[in-house]
Amino acid sequence: MNLLFEDQMRTSDPGASVPAYDPDERAKMLDEAVAATPVRRSRGRLLLAACAALVVAGLIFQSVTASIGSAQASEVLHQAAIHAFDERSRPGQYWQLTRTGTNIYGDQDNRLFLVRVEHVDYVAVDGKRPTWFVRGGATTVRQLSGPPPTGPVTWSPGDTWTTNLSPEQMPAYWSLPSPSWLAALPRDPAQLRARLYADTEGRGNNHDDEAFTYVADVLRSGIVPADLRSALFEVLRTIPGTTVKDAEARLDDGRVGAAIGRNDIFGSTGQLIVDPDNGQVIGERTVMSTFFGFVGDATLTTGIAARLVDSVPKNVQENARREKCTVENDEVRC
Repeated sequence: MNLLFEDQMRTSDPGASVPAYDPDERAKMLDEAVAATPVRRSRGRLLLAACAALVVAGLIFQSVTASIGSAQASEVLHQAAIHAFDERSRPGQYWQLTRTGTNIYGDQDNRLFLVRVEHVDYVAVDGKRPTWFVRGGATTVRQLSGPPPTGPVTWSPGDTWTTNLSPEQMPAYWSLPSPSWLAALPRDPAQLRARLYADTEGRGNNHDDEAFTYVADVLRSGIVPADLRSALFEVLRTIPGTTVKDAEARLDDGRVGAAIGRNDIFGSTGQLIVDPDNGQVIGERTVMSTFFGFVGDATLTTGIAARLVDSVPKNVQENARREKCTVENDEVRC
């Protein structure tokens, strides 16, 4: 049941009262802040230079293209930081957060399938009212591994529910933010970077990979306020190895953004799709390698769309299950 709350905790609109800055003001502030941001540099370059004769042409090409991708990512993220803005909300409204995309499901015979799913959350802009969850049924796109099924493959028809707890009544952290938690994060990129690296210390296989993952976790919520998104984009610019994987990543609804990501140790690639013209994270995708046991690569793409609505639809309220939950030792139990 705790998995339900990974969605539920990603709720807030803490920046509703933050004054807007024009692009020139924002660019000036961000340039000044990032200029003071320390970037870790590897001393290993001296050793690499001494051993340059041992580097094959393919690795040299890979290094050059990686540098180009990193420079491109830096520019895309800087533009996104400058242009980030929020639609003004009113008290009582909800964010309708729609995530439509692909995932990998397995059946009882250990076959793997690429499926399409849609999730919709209705999140109170003040974070003080419970979130409503709508999980649509999955449809099969194609089979990835295993023998052909002997009959039709069906998945859960979906579910709709809510609880008695609001986001502000539950524990919060990078992957499960609440309005007050988001509001308390530093907006200065240097300070925010220091907080990020402190929170990721000792976690994961690589400090920089884990820092990127934490930023992706909070941004994918779809409700991080514009001033914090700007600072997070600037922090991403300073994380070594962050590159543009696809300058024109297209979502199923026609929106196009730049896919920013890093390769993990398994050869898969986790990416955020950023629209630099409005400073929004409009989607994410993961390129899964053959390491995971199916033939060929599989790309999982999810579009993220947010819009303000005045109320939760009547049919959602009528069909939703009501879960009674409590918080015990920083865990939500239902």
